[in-house]
Amino acid sequence: MLKTNHCRLCDHQRMDLLTGTICYQTNSKPQFHKKCSWFTLGEKFEKRVIEVNVKYQNILKKKWWAVAYISFFFLAGLFAIGIGIYLFMHAFEYFEHRYFKRSSHTVPVAIIGAGTMLLFIAVAGLNGYLKEYQATKRDKKTVDDVLALYNIDYLLKIKYLKQVHGSVRVVTSLNYKGEQKYYEFNYTDWVMERRNYISL
Repeated sequence: MLKTNHCRLCDHQRMDLLTGTICYQTNSKPQFHKKCSWFTLGEKFEKRVIEVNVKYQNILKKKWWAVAYISFFFLAGLFAIGIGIYLFMHAFEYFEHRYFKRSSHTVPVAIIGAGTMLLFIAVAGLNGYLKEYQATKRDKKTVDDVLALYNIDYLLKIKYLKQVHGSVRVVTSLNYKGEQKYYEFNYTDWVMERRNYISL
């Protein structure tokens, strides 16, 4: 595990343009073996935990939409290719007129081409969803693995409010070390605001 994964959650992280991550306490790059004795959690940790969990839950919520999207284009592509192949094989039967015989294969080939494009859209959609899913799952696992080293558990409740102008208002309740923190923010901009009076 990268040492910087610990630093991304710690309040003592400081970024340097030349050397990268620097510990504020030691004024040097992270040098610990397994756990850092200066590891300190605060608002930075809270926002990171909320961010990775909200992104992970959001990609899970998009699962069925992604399945429907991919399935539609995949089946439509196969159907178009099937129709195109059928017309291609029977082109001269359907286009008996001399003018149409000259271009009898143009229409079937165009249909097959359109069907192939639909298949490409389906495959691209599948790859895009899988990459996003794997990235968000990896980020969440990284955070959870770091916290497990320090025996830190957390409980996060996520509530999605009404969607406004393309962004979703999210309210979260984070409980760790006996403390409970509340944040409210728009999912699109990640500007988190403390809302200590919100009850989930």
